[in-house]
Amino acid sequence: MKEQEFLDSIEDLSGKIAIVTGGAKGIGLETTIYLASKGATVYVASRKSEGTDAGIEEARRRVKATDTGKSEDSDEKIKHHELDLSSMQTAWQSAQTFKKLEQKLDILICNAGVSMTTLQKLSPDGYEEMFAVNHLGHFAFVTALLDLVKNTADTTEDGRIVFTISDAYKQAKTLDYDMLKTSKPDDGKALKDIGDAWMRYAASKLALVYSTIEFSNRLRNADLANIYLNACHPGNAIGTTLGTGNQTAVHPMMERAVRALLNVLIGNSTIDSAKTQVYLAANKSIKENSVHGENWEPAFTTFGGTYKGCAAKEYTQLGQDAEERKKLWDVTVGALRKAVGEEEIESVETLNRLINAGSE
Repeated sequence: MKEQEFLDSIEDLSGKIAIVTGGAKGIGLETTIYLASKGATVYVASRKSEGTDAGIEEARRRVKATDTGKSEDSDEKIKHHELDLSSMQTAWQSAQTFKKLEQKLDILICNAGVSMTTLQKLSPDGYEEMFAVNHLGHFAFVTALLDLVKNTADTTEDGRIVFTISDAYKQAKTLDYDMLKTSKPDDGKALKDIGDAWMRYAASKLALVYSTIEFSNRLRNADLANIYLNACHPGNAIGTTLGTGNQTAVHPMMERAVRALLNVLIGNSTIDSAKTQVYLAANKSIKENSVHGENWEPAFTTFGGTYKGCAAKEYTQLGQDAEERKKLWDVTVGALRKAVGEEEIESVETLNRLINAGSE
């Protein structure tokens, strides 16, 4: 698929407000650029850093250089919003701050993530870091924003939420909550720890699969079918920095060499890897075909790995396990209650509707 053909498949987003978590680096950066170039005001939700500032400046520069006719005032179209996903409380508070800035939210892309971290310390909520950031932090951020998304969708009849998963979830086993809450001070210092870290990453992405299905079911059961919540595997964007430098048993030079080889063999560009989540967020067919709770994956050419398009793919048997999915929902809601308190949860009407709606 040629680049212009893909751009033409994305709706005019003028006047729309979007959030991209982790939107200043890698796939998130490309997602920010796509949305802003089509006219959306995009908030890059991430922790403040030199890297974040540099990414936002790059996004503004590249959007300004586009010829789509939607790139005026790129400095105002791309903004930073402070977000720390390592704690449910800080993620929740970030959402509360955002609701004071904007009166609407059309698109929410949960793109940020961490990979291959160690068990040397647990998150403030008492969980290992990948599960905490990839799943728990996003859960708190999304649920705190639900009223804003719902109110916007009441007007537009088209709210979008996208979870960036990974086909790594297909390698996950049944979630082990005891393991996810156990620290190991020496973890990451031996080669055998690499495999364990990968399985924890897969577990965190399985959790996002469960969230996608459970959220979507509950939204529809609460008569909120005008919010289209889906997930995607972006592709093999090995050229990003995700997961680098966390396992000290691997020499940095060896890590770079392995990643370079994998990028040649199976890698996809970060630009192409952003396309599927942009499609789910901004293609009109998602609403027209009433796409809810699905997992979409990109297709690439055999030679050159060029993006061909994307389509829904069936979840694995474990990914469809309703009992495990509901167990995770209960565990996560319990963790949120502990992190932010019952009064805060009761203040979000739409969240309470989902809690009471059930998922059958």
